[in-house]
Amino acid sequence: MNINSHVQLPNCVLRNFRDETDPEKKVWYLDVRTGDILRKSSKKLGTRKGYYSETGERFWAENIENPLSIISRKIQKYCTGEVPCLQISADDADACKRYIKAAFIRSKMAEDEMNKHSVTASICTEQSNHDMLACFGLRSYGPIESNLEKMDVSVLINKTERMLVVPRNCFYLVTSQDVPHIVAPVCPKGAILLMPREMACAGMTAVVSDPNVIEEMNIWALCSELEFNSAFVAANRRIELESLRHELTSRHDTCSSISKSRP
Repeated sequence: MNINSHVQLPNCVLRNFRDETDPEKKVWYLDVRTGDILRKSSKKLGTRKGYYSETGERFWAENIENPLSIISRKIQKYCTGEVPCLQISADDADACKRYIKAAFIRSKMAEDEMNKHSVTASICTEQSNHDMLACFGLRSYGPIESNLEKMDVSVLINKTERMLVVPRNCFYLVTSQDVPHIVAPVCPKGAILLMPREMACAGMTAVVSDPNVIEEMNIWALCSELEFNSAFVAANRRIELESLRHELTSRHDTCSSISKSRP
């Protein structure tokens, strides 16, 4: 039986972006194609019926979503002060890097490339193609893995009154000291942060106390979504998306420039 599958951004992250002031606890999202700001359940946002088979769903759950759920919950508790310290183990770091790789594999860009170059894509069902891309893509080794191996995993903590948003693409790049860092928000107050190993320190966390920095990061999230999927950006508050809606037109040229400068 076909089920509703989260195409890219998993529910274990999306549910952390629910509006807790809303009795229905739905997620706010900006449809980047139309500019509309809407609400939807985290269990339904970003899903397509029958996108993955039951086998494909189990594959993602076992390899990505179950370990990510544990890590994201630890990060959320740390960022909100529920626990006094956070230690990222080697296994945690590996799981975070697999999540970033999986986001690449599950993007519309990756699907388009598969359909363009695969000799079997045209003779297989759409669902089979999605399952095969998941399985073979995650187990392959290439430039993505090579770049991720050169990075260390840390945590970014948002200490401002603004909230982080999350793109359907799961992550985005920001530049610090002319070096790209990977940011993957897992809750409005925290994100997985991957930075070049030579810039990282063991046990280090990056604390953001300037709300303007969070606003700029949210714009990078929008730009990443425009490049990879043009689907949606999610948040736990409408106000964060209202700000981004104004950027859809004015920042389009900036997003294009960012995509050209990607490593």
